[in-house]
Order: sequence, then C-alpha cells, then structure tokens
Amino acid sequence: MNEIKVTVLMSVYNGEKYLSQSVESILNQTYENFEFVIIDDGSTDNSYSILKQYASQHSQIVLIKNEKNLGLTKSLNLGLKIAKGKYIARQDHDDISHPERLEKEVRYLDQNPDVMLVTGNLKLIDSLGQFINNTKRFMEQKLIAWYLLFYNVIGGHSLVMFRREEVVALGGYYEAFLYGQDYQLWLRLVETGKIVILPEVLLQWRQHDENISKKKKSEQDAFGLQCTQNSISLLIGEDISKAQAKELRDFWLHRLPADTEVRILHKYLKRIYSAYLKKSSTDSQTEPHLSTILRHLIGKQFILCEQNLSFRISPLLNLKLLFYAIQWKPIGSSVYCVFLPWQLMIKVLSKPIRRMQHFMINK
Repeated sequence: MNEIKVTVLMSVYNGEKYLSQSVESILNQTYENFEFVIIDDGSTDNSYSILKQYASQHSQIVLIKNEKNLGLTKSLNLGLKIAKGKYIARQDHDDISHPERLEKEVRYLDQNPDVMLVTGNLKLIDSLGQFINNTKRFMEQKLIAWYLLFYNVIGGHSLVMFRREEVVALGGYYEAFLYGQDYQLWLRLVETGKIVILPEVLLQWRQHDENISKKKKSEQDAFGLQCTQNSISLLIGEDISKAQAKELRDFWLHRLPADTEVRILHKYLKRIYSAYLKKSSTDSQTEPHLSTILRHLIGKQFILCEQNLSFRISPLLNLKLLFYAIQWKPIGSSVYCVFLPWQLMIKVLSKPIRRMQHFMINK
C-alpha cells in the first residue's frame, strides 16, 4: 500500500441504529487507499461496541473514544489532527455512500488541483431506507461562491471531500460554531480555491427524527444566519442586520414574507452584485460575462419568488417583485421585457375576473 491518500472521517454519538450500514458502505468502496478515522463522541448506547467489532476486523479503521461528549465540531477537528490522508472525506453515521463515491471524488481532485472541495448530489431516504427524492444541487462552479453568500448551497456535509492541508491551514472547523460549522468553513475555503458539485448521486442521505437538522433546527438556522450576515457584511464593507440577512437568504430560498420591503431588498442586491463583480474582477479566470449571468440569475429569482407567493395574500408585493425583475434582466432580452407587463396585467385582473365568473355561475 502506498502512502494513504484519503482519510474518511466520521464522528458518532449514539448512532447504533444505522451505524453498521454506514460503516460498511465505506468498507465496501471500490477505492481502497484510505484510512477510516472514527471518533465515538461519548456514546451511551452500543455504538462503541459496534465500532470496536469492526475495528478488530478491519485494519483501515482508526477508532478513537472521547471520554465525554465534545460535540461534532471539536470531534472533527480532533480527526483532522489524527488524519494522514491528503484528502478528507466526511461521512455521517446514518448515511450510506455509494460504492464508487471515493473513487470519483479522488479522481476529480487529482485532475483539478485548483479545486479545494468536491461533492455531488444526494439520494434522500427515510428511516427505513425507502427512497424519497434525488437532490438537484448541481450548478456551474462559478455560481457556487455567489450562492454561498446567502445560504449553505453545498449542504450534505456527509458527502464532501476536501484537501486536508488547505483546511488545516485555515484552522479547521471554527469551534465557536456548535452547528453550521460546515457552512462557516466553506465560506473560508471558497476564498482559497474552487468548490465543485458533481451531477452524480454519490450518497444516500437519511432523513429521520434524530437528524441534527430536525432536532436542532432553530440552533442550526441561527448559526447559518450568522454566516450569511457575516459573509455579506464582509463583502460590501458594511454591517447588515440579522433581519436584512434573513430577508436576503429567504429571497434565494423562495420564501419571502408578505411584509418584505422589496425596494430595500433590491438596493442590497445591487450593492452585493457590484461588490461581488469588483472582487471577482481580480481573478484572471473570471468569466467575462459574469455580470450578465448574475443579472439574469437575480431577475429570474424575483420571478420565482413572485410565483411562490399567493397573489391573493399580497398583490402589491407580487407586482413589486415583477417590477424589479424587469430591472435586473440583461438588456437585449426583449421577449422577457414584453412578457412581464402582460403578466402584471393578468395578475391585477385575475381577482375581479374570478369574482365575475363566480357571480355568473351562481346567478
């Protein structure tokens, strides 16, 4: 065996229910040059006994037991210190990696030295392992840094593979973040190189009642919002409020509240857009048409937010969203600009038309 290429890093806390499936999905990988560092974070169930049995049978497993529960962030940093691999592949104790996951991610990082992190798409399963849905997270690499300003577009912490030395040089995971530690790290990592989402489904991500994203949803949301607030404030050189950060995040997640001040939202998007272009212009690899791409993206997002908002609840907000969509669309898209005024008129007239139809039917 040559020098270890990959360290698969797993932290386990009371994960006995799904642990065997997860561990075996790594042991059965087509790629073989890896060590499997597993940290039992003070489990009180049978997790450690299960892990000891696997460790006694597989020399690739390096098993560490925390005397007390340290939490995921500190346990992962401990794993980074122990790891010998050039690349770190994360794996959660309830998820299942596809057999070729490591092989595909290693190949991509080997062939693209400017890429700091690679991930892929997810197959969502329930607690029984039944199929729920496939994610569609693939996007152009040049847009990932933009979306990361607003929310954790990478997601799927259990699926990433990144370069160990680069992450260690950044200080690893920020231990002040008990949750959302991955998002905070990605925001720092994307400043050093590219992040890529592959189109292939490489992992089965299990949704169940014990997921941190369910049990600690409010805490995770708060830490994530702090990341959003910090990243945008740093980019534009001015502090923004948590309320404004939430509105900007909600805009990209299609869930704007009915009391949104669209004019102010538009103003902040213009400032972020300008600052992002200025920052990107220092990169010789920047796509020359990034400005057009972003204007199209923002204009389209105004449309999508409008479509996800009930016109009956807030007709004025619908109209404002469509109005600002026109302003963002790149010059030359005449069909788009002609279509939107008609869509505005249809929205305005739809309610009285429905009332007239109801009156005629019941007359």
